[in-house]
Amino acid sequence: MIKKYISVSKLLVNPENPRFERVKNQRQAIDLMLSKAGNTILNLGKDIAQHGLNPSKSLMVVETGKEHYLPLEGNRRVVALKLLDNPDLATNKKY
Repeated sequence: MIKKYISVSKLLVNPENPRFERVKNQRQAIDLMLSKAGNTILNLGKDIAQHGLNPSKSLMVVETGKEHYLPLEGNRRVVALKLLDNPDLATNKKY
């Protein structure tokens, strides 16, 4: 395992998340995750904002070849990080 620090802007939300149905793009992936697990992601975002990421739970990502990284593990954390970085990504303003 290689540990690497990656900018939030280079992280993608996995549109083929095994917990949810497949979607076509990043916007749909974020909207779907918020509709299915919004409160969990909201609470996760609050925890990350207060305490940072839990170092014992690393994200598992693969490089897509376009200087972006797709999570294999940690998709909800990626959504929480992306929303902390840019709240306008949430179409539902509750989140």
